[in-house]
Amino acid sequence: LKKMNELLVCKELYKYINILSAIDAYNNIARISIHDTDSYWKLVFSDCVYGTVRTIREFENYLIGLENC
Repeated sequence: LKKMNELLVCKELYKYINILSAIDAYNNIARISIHDTDSYWKLVFSDCVYGTVRTIREFENYLIGLENC
């Protein structure tokens, strides 16, 4: 069951290094922990400056941009 403060990131679509880069870029905006599962990286967001839902959406967009570079 996915919680409102979690983002599941498919391992087949996103490089781990890009996820770490995005987490680092968001260091001043939110605390993000990463957990390994079989098919996904589970990212858990807390202490979000701009609200959890908005932060997760913006983070996902940022991560997509990193993958497209």
